[in-house]
Amino acid sequence: MGTTTLKEKVIERIRKLENENLVSEIYALLQLETDDPEIYTLSDAQIAVIEEAQAQYKKGEYMTDAQAQKDFEEWRKK
Repeated sequence: MGTTTLKEKVIERIRKLENENLVSEIYALLQLETDDPEIYTLSDAQIAVIEEAQAQYKKGEYMTDAQAQKDFEEWRKK
């Protein structure tokens, strides 16, 4: 199947969709492919949380993936 035919089929399927969440997800995926990505503006609260996380990381206050997996497995057994 050629690209043009595939695009037409995708467009037709999207036109028939009634699930707003699914349409939103498709749109978000398409945004990843554009040359003009959407710029996000963070709130003051979001910036504060990011800054706090960065400070914690710099102080060594973080968990490795291995530690997180081990803790998760122990929690799941309870």
